[in-house]
Amino acid sequence: IVSFRYTSPMDVFDRHAYPKGGRVLHMLRHELGDEQFWRAIRGYVGVNQFRTVETADFRIAIEESTGQGLNWFFDQWLHKGGHPEFNVAWVHDSVGKKVLVSVKQTQKVDDVTPLFRTSAEIEIAAGSSPPTIRRVILSKAEETQHFDAPERPTRVVFHPRDWILKKLTFEKGNSELLD
Repeated sequence: IVSFRYTSPMDVFDRHAYPKGGRVLHMLRHELGDEQFWRAIRGYVGVNQFRTVETADFRIAIEESTGQGLNWFFDQWLHKGGHPEFNVAWVHDSVGKKVLVSVKQTQKVDDVTPLFRTSAEIEIAAGSSPPTIRRVILSKAEETQHFDAPERPTRVVFHPRDWILKKLTFEKGNSELLD
């Protein structure tokens, strides 16, 4: 968590920096996947052993290890403030045999808090079949994801493994809550 505004060096070690820093590393792991994440961490530690580093050194090491440009990730999670606030709803289109999951980012977007780009998982359960998890990329203020669903789902869960630092509003009906 990058902060250039503090009166004493100890101000950087507040109750916000470490918990959010841990969540950001967890989200980076989600974005990259376990194999790439751990390879990148080993590369970072190996190159920077016994050196003083900055956030940019970490980003560069991760990018070099994975071959991915991650400026967008570091900018929104480390250099900006806030977190996404998602309002999620779903409907089943029985004619088209689809589940439509609408996701709105409702946080106030300004110079401090951006419109976030992140991958998210959506779990859909129907009948006696095992639930399926679909991964989507979210980057707009409002978007709708479409998934094949021959029958009405008994359960739709937005980001079941809770990787993303977020506020979530996802109202459910009694039948879904009781299932």
